[in-house]
Amino acid sequence: MKRKKRVGRGRKAGGGKIASRRIARLRASGEGVGGSGDALLATFRAWRRPIKKRVDAARQRLETTLFNERFDGVIESAVVEDVIPLRGGAMTLEQFMIDMLPIAQLYSAPTTSGFRVGAVCEGATGNIYFGANLELASAPLGFTIHAEQSAIGNAFAHGEKAVRRLAVTSAPCGHCRQFLNELTTASTLQVMIAGKPRTTLMSLLPDSFGPADLGVKGGLLGQTETPLVAVSGAGDPLVEAALRAASRSYSPYTRSYSGVALRLKNETIISGSYVENAAYNPSLPPLLTAIDRLRFSGGQYSDICRAVLVELDGSKISQQGITHLLLETIAPDTELRVVKARIAKE
Repeated sequence: MKRKKRVGRGRKAGGGKIASRRIARLRASGEGVGGSGDALLATFRAWRRPIKKRVDAARQRLETTLFNERFDGVIESAVVEDVIPLRGGAMTLEQFMIDMLPIAQLYSAPTTSGFRVGAVCEGATGNIYFGANLELASAPLGFTIHAEQSAIGNAFAHGEKAVRRLAVTSAPCGHCRQFLNELTTASTLQVMIAGKPRTTLMSLLPDSFGPADLGVKGGLLGQTETPLVAVSGAGDPLVEAALRAASRSYSPYTRSYSGVALRLKNETIISGSYVENAAYNPSLPPLLTAIDRLRFSGGQYSDICRAVLVELDGSKISQQGITHLLLETIAPDTELRVVKARIAKE
């Protein structure tokens, strides 16, 4: 019996040293953003209880995913299906998503408000994507990523084409409801708020304003890539990464395609794409989406050593000013290169 209790806590199951390093990093980040590292660890221990109720093999596989040093906020559908007896119906999956919220919340960085929010969403592929709110110290409040935006942005970064369900620790604010209304699945999106009955986005946002009001068909996650060619920087991996991010960006209102790529001191490259919204204000600059990915990759702002912004030449709007401002706030010694791009000829 003692051996069974210890299964899943060693290196193979993602526990042991790997889990310890991840939890230690989360504790350290929590202490740096106004939260208690001990409180974060207590949340982690409380979260493990519902997982212990599941069969050992499935629990081990889930822990291996969550505590892996390369975990980037995604639980793949195969793991979800292994952990959840899907025969139980949608409520079983919803409960699993609710159970994951405290872990998502661990990634929250509320440097200004101290209010931690976690979110997870289910993509059409069956993958589960984590998200958490992110505030930048000393930056204007408008440059904040809400947990719901973070989860959707995570799905976007991994090529998801639709989102079916969203779970969140607190009721979505008006800003987030408007952001979610940009999704191709906005009319059918199910929303679970911890401790409350399941609802829909349409119930939370009646008489909504969205893409169709501006003549845009489809929506976020349903867009096709825009083939772009960089005017300069050919052969530079960082420029190429930013170019790919710009090509994937969602910009149906201004067609100001842009992307940012960050090089870390360990040579890792993290990128982010611009995401527009029909109401404009909930739009996400590419640097914000990039640093959101940085957070889930386990990186720190101090790890950034170089950045490239690629944006369409002659666009209605430019990300250059805000990218420079935000980099000065989070990583002031970072070199920023701006590269213009044009739409590739067919």
